[in-house]
Amino acid sequence: MTKPNSQEAMLPTDNIFATFGFPPDEAEELLAQTDRRIGEEIALKQNLAGAVTSWMAERQLTHESAASQLGVDLSVISKVVRQHLNEFSIGDLFSMAFRTGKRFAIALH
Repeated sequence: MTKPNSQEAMLPTDNIFATFGFPPDEAEELLAQTDRRIGEEIALKQNLAGAVTSWMAERQLTHESAASQLGVDLSVISKVVRQHLNEFSIGDLFSMAFRTGKRFAIALH
């Protein structure tokens, strides 16, 4: 990998790895891997939030009631239901989903 010297200006590109001087092929592969991992994280968060939302629907819970039963603020439930998940970690969402009493199976690949 050739790194730009500290005196050279780095011009932004659509690929952060290319911007930081990785060879084109390696930069493309690193970007593809990163995009896959981000996509997997988003999908997992959506599934966990969906578990909470389906639990609420199954029990016909209001946001207020769900928040109380899960021990979280009303704003947290509102964000989960609306799938505004950026501020939550996978652990946060898993903890909430676990408190619904749903069973989980974790598979590592």
